[in-house]
Amino acid sequence: MAASSDTVYDYSDMSGKESQEIVRFEITRDAPFFMDKLSSSTTRIAAHRLTHYAISLLCAGELEIETDLIRNKVTAPALFITAPDVIRRFNRISADIDVRVLFFRKDFFLENRTDIYYLDKFDFFDRKDRHVIPLTDESYARFLNYLDLIEAKVQPPSSRSSEIVRSFINILVNEIDEIISHDDSPKHQKSRNDQLLFEFKVLVSENYHDHRQLSFYADKLNVTPKHLSSVIKQASGRTANEWINEMILLEAQVLLKNHDLSIAQIAEILSFTDTSHFGKFFKKRTGEGPSAYRNS
Repeated sequence: MAASSDTVYDYSDMSGKESQEIVRFEITRDAPFFMDKLSSSTTRIAAHRLTHYAISLLCAGELEIETDLIRNKVTAPALFITAPDVIRRFNRISADIDVRVLFFRKDFFLENRTDIYYLDKFDFFDRKDRHVIPLTDESYARFLNYLDLIEAKVQPPSSRSSEIVRSFINILVNEIDEIISHDDSPKHQKSRNDQLLFEFKVLVSENYHDHRQLSFYADKLNVTPKHLSSVIKQASGRTANEWINEMILLEAQVLLKNHDLSIAQIAEILSFTDTSHFGKFFKKRTGEGPSAYRNS
């Protein structure tokens, strides 16, 4: 698909240590649905935000994906799911990576449906502990077949492609929901400390724009700030403030990709008192200033 200045995201290797393939994976915001592949030796993909839902089938290799602050290791065969507006970052990708991806907009899927809340009942899109779904060989073959059938209908498109793709998306989300509903494996059973850390990260991803004080999150989680601080440090090796700052940094990296926004505007959006304060914050954590990062 032709590149556009108005893109959903731009994947780029950010290691800066050696010359490697750069992946630029672009989708126009107008595209109601789209399929593509990720197959690269790139070792790191920068933070980005999707405007589409994404259902990704990992056919080979492994990767580490971060959705907002929640990190997951994904090993083939598996699905990983992303809802719109979540910040994604791929921290590590194996050389033999092979991913098939279906993107679709909510309004496209719901077109002609009387139940406009239909997609909302599939909570795995929003539950960050359900973004990664390991597959058996049998279920992997089934999902691969679905994606092959979708691709056959969109290349080249026909007059009925949209309706057929909607039907397949409905099949996909129901298949995923069925797998999750029957998954009672212990991998989703967290210790009390790990569960508190997970809930803290989710709250941070939802509230960091307006709330950066530990007391706010402790109150929401019904614990004391001292207890929350201790648990987070013990469970993650990082302080609560470090996690809050990490979320702010992720948002800053995404906003800096939008050249319609000045650095001063981004600083204001992120509630920094001035551009200088934002620049120092950003450089301390990335080793380069906002302008250098934007132009790299």
